Amino acid sequence: MLTLSTSELHEITGYARVSDQIKWLTRNNWIFVVNAAGRPIVLRSYLEQRLGGLVATDQVAEPNFQNVR
Repeated sequence: MLTLSTSELHEITGYARVSDQIKWLTRNNWIFVVNAAGRPIVLRSYLEQRLGGLVATDQVAEPNFQNVR
């Protein structure tokens, strides 16, 4: 499966309520989208990267304007 199931999101966030899951994901800087039903969608590959330590969780990409004139 490409995305996490409802029960997997519950397990990761610790919350069953969708609004609480979204708050947790946002507060912990997880990348997700909200589908038409209002549920957060997280890619399984992103979960594996996050838990495997391959995604920097405290850095936000900023453009480098050093060489722009």
